[in-house]
Amino acid sequence: REAGIDTALIQQNSFDTGLVPVRLIPAGHTFEILPNRAYDHIVFSDEAKKAAELAPLIYYGTLAQRNEQSSDTLNKVLEAGSEAIKFCDVNLRKDCFTDKSITESIRRADIVKLNDEEISVVLQALGVSINSTTERTPAEMGNDLFDNISKLFGSKIVVITQGSRGAFAFSHDRSISFHHGFQIPTNLVADTIGSGDAFSAGFIKAYLDKRSMYECLELANKMGALVACERGAICRIDSARS
Repeated sequence: REAGIDTALIQQNSFDTGLVPVRLIPAGHTFEILPNRAYDHIVFSDEAKKAAELAPLIYYGTLAQRNEQSSDTLNKVLEAGSEAIKFCDVNLRKDCFTDKSITESIRRADIVKLNDEEISVVLQALGVSINSTTERTPAEMGNDLFDNISKLFGSKIVVITQGSRGAFAFSHDRSISFHHGFQIPTNLVADTIGSGDAFSAGFIKAYLDKRSMYECLELANKMGALVACERGAICRIDSARS
């Protein structure tokens, strides 16, 4: 509520509140997404159905699919929101995904977002053999991923993030957009927790506003950089700051 987020669809159940301990390390951070928590037991309700039917875009990923209850609810939400744009944040975390959940998530998406370290895992999940002896750039790997996704599931937009090194977007018309990102002085970086989600939010906002792919990436990188300057996953970002 303090962040101005609508809480109407938040559910309560008898399971412990979701908790994700984060450990900061020199390379960034690691997550431990605790099992059998409230977020693993989301139910499909009339309210969720109505919201999905009215939504211009539905954002989802693999995390909500590790438990049968929440996975089933997600399937029903995506079915109810048949007219909505589907944005899939692959977001691979230890013990929270399978080849099936990756494949099904991408199959149902219009826009697929992942980071450069996840490309090889996703290609393997899609059954694509990888030559590990060949050094390849993220752009080359991303193009391979885009080609294979297009062959398997039809046209998509594929977004590859590289942290402070910017991001690529591979589009329906086979054009490739790149934004270099924003270099933040080390002394201003608090932590990168939540930066990936902020990136997605920025991309989605610009995309729904019908901006170009470059402009989508620009706002996405800007949002991710702003969150990296604040401690924790949530911070207030107003138009003056952005």
